[in-house]
Amino acid sequence: MKWEDIEFYPELINDILMYVCVIALLCVISAMLSKWKEKRRLKKEFAEYQQRREDEETA
Repeated sequence: MKWEDIEFYPELINDILMYVCVIALLCVISAMLSKWKEKRRLKKEFAEYQQRREDEETA
């Protein structure tokens, strides 16, 4: 089989582009969720730190 014998049909190219776009969209959504979870974790950690500081000041 030679490379010249392989044909790429327009439907195949469109499908490949669609799959690449879907994968890119999933990656973007995953990154956004990861950042959101990290911000939530940091906010919770900071609230705990502030509570410890207030407890130390009153003690």
